Amino acid sequence: MGPVDSSAANHSETSSDNNNIESSNNFRLCQECQLQSSVYQCPACQLRTCSLVCCQAHKKRTRCSGKRQRSEFLPLCRMSDQSLRSDYFFLEEVLNQVMPRARKVAKLAETQNDINDNNKRTLHNQRRVSHSKTTPNPKKSRRLVQQAQQRNITLQLLPPFMERHTKNTSWYCGPRDMITWKVEWVLFGLSNIQSTTTSIPTTTTIEFNISENDTNLVDQIRNKTVSMMSSPDSTSTTTEATTATTTTTTTTIEWCLFLKRLPSPANQPRYIEILPQQSLRTVLEGMTIVEHPTIYCVPKNDTQLLNNFPTTEQRLIVEEQENEEEAEEEQSQTGTNDNCHTTTNQCDATLTNTTVATTTVS
Repeated sequence: MGPVDSSAANHSETSSDNNNIESSNNFRLCQECQLQSSVYQCPACQLRTCSLVCCQAHKKRTRCSGKRQRSEFLPLCRMSDQSLRSDYFFLEEVLNQVMPRARKVAKLAETQNDINDNNKRTLHNQRRVSHSKTTPNPKKSRRLVQQAQQRNITLQLLPPFMERHTKNTSWYCGPRDMITWKVEWVLFGLSNIQSTTTSIPTTTTIEFNISENDTNLVDQIRNKTVSMMSSPDSTSTTTEATTATTTTTTTTIEWCLFLKRLPSPANQPRYIEILPQQSLRTVLEGMTIVEHPTIYCVPKNDTQLLNNFPTTEQRLIVEEQENEEEAEEEQSQTGTNDNCHTTTNQCDATLTNTTVATTTVS
């Protein structure tokens, strides 16, 4: 029994070794074709292949990328120098990709903050400019009104949201002690300088500043209209013939200047005729103006237009009427006082006469 048992044991050992060899040979075979021994191992799925054809076939079949997942969990027992080196390089690549983006994001944030600051500053400046345009300057306006009152000119200011107030550029120069008025000139009988149509309007309105000490207002109008007509904007919108004709008309025409008397009824306006040689300070003395003066220029030879500007020598008719009423009241009061004095004197005289008579009788 002993020798038989030993032979059986040897047979079992040889059979197990053969099985191990076969299993090892099967493990070394290509897992794609199962014909040849494997040569390559896929880093991603650990699949063994024998050739490039089998490798590409397995990638197509399993949709494998063929790249090892560098962030995949790896147990400690499988760690090696190669895996540590791979992890180190992986972290370096992550930092190299993240840091420039972080710096770029920080730079973009700085530039965006600068843009926001500039936008806020611009918006603040725009609000301040618009606020200054619509909000009156109490000190400047009060000073202008005071200086106008010192020159016997009643200056009335409109609310700050009205267009006439916002476009008023009149100002007082302290060192020169002079008011520069914005004057609105309404010219009758001329074609509009800025008109591009063929129709000829009846009036043309121009606005510019003029010192209160400047004389010869007609020359001021002529110089301004000629300069406006010779400007590039006017020549581009009008023809040369029209410009030349209007220029000669403006330089040769004789004007009658009128200033509206305020206050006056709207249906019965009254005007004051201005002498061309007078200064603006002399013209406005004793007048009431709203924001800035408006002077109407009418040709002397146009009688029909001149009839629309009734003139009067009374500038402040309301004040004069009040003065007349006050004078009449004073006269009536003085008359009543005189009558009272005469009656009291007569009473005193009669009393003295009666006393004298009584004394003589006694």
